[in-house]
Amino acid sequence: MQYETYTGFEKEVKNFLDFFRPKIDEYEELLTTNRIWVERTKNVGTISAEDCIALGVNWPVLRASGVKWDLRKAQPYANYKNFDFEIPIGQNGDTYDRYLVRMAEMRPNPCASSSRRLARCLKGPIMAKVPKS
Repeated sequence: MQYETYTGFEKEVKNFLDFFRPKIDEYEELLTTNRIWVERTKNVGTISAEDCIALGVNWPVLRASGVKWDLRKAQPYANYKNFDFEIPIGQNGDTYDRYLVRMAEMRPNPCASSSRRLARCLKGPIMAKVPKS
């Protein structure tokens, strides 16, 4: 059974996106070149593309290892078949590359942005499977 979202949900999400999108550059600038952040994330937690595949690792960890594969594109579910987006990938498979992949997914460009997909979803009916309370 599906239930509609609560009254005001769309407005709250839109308000969040209006606040969040302009801040992405600020957040990225704060971390991407921060010496301490870089030292604690570069070459840390590295996993190769081969190991990711062998272990069944996916999502940003797999993409940060240089594998251009995303379930949302390979086997679209829900409404993903209606979204055109690029798959951001890294090269080193470390924590820093995983961070860069996630930052790329938040960028407000028409292809890679999770925030852009979220904004597009607000234009249609929003339904979710949730238990009644």
